[in-house]
Amino acid sequence: TWPVAGPVLSRFGRAASSFGTAIQKNGIEIGTPVGTPVHAVHGGTVAYAAPFTGFGVLVILDHGDNTFTVYGHLAGTALRPGATVARGQAVGASGANPAGQPAAYFEVRVDGRPVNPVQWLKPTP
Repeated sequence: TWPVAGPVLSRFGRAASSFGTAIQKNGIEIGTPVGTPVHAVHGGTVAYAAPFTGFGVLVILDHGDNTFTVYGHLAGTALRPGATVARGQAVGASGANPAGQPAAYFEVRVDGRPVNPVQWLKPTP
């Protein structure tokens, strides 16, 4: 399931920036009202939970086998490194992206490489 409901504001992959250069997006931004609970898409262990420049509060879950999910643009989280998180459990509340749009960030990494997170999620109706 998706970590939060809402439209995809920015997609995974290369995109043109407002400066005329290409940038690599390692995840997706999902538009959602500030304060919306953001949920773990799979159970795991908290590897990181703290502010991270450009991502607000960031939570990284370790799912084993060198697979991680990343949740950003969070307004806050009660999680601490080492905590166990169940699938569907809230990892934090959504905040805003650097442009000020209410959003949540979601990324999937396998073997240290970002992969398109949409391929890991159920299709939206």
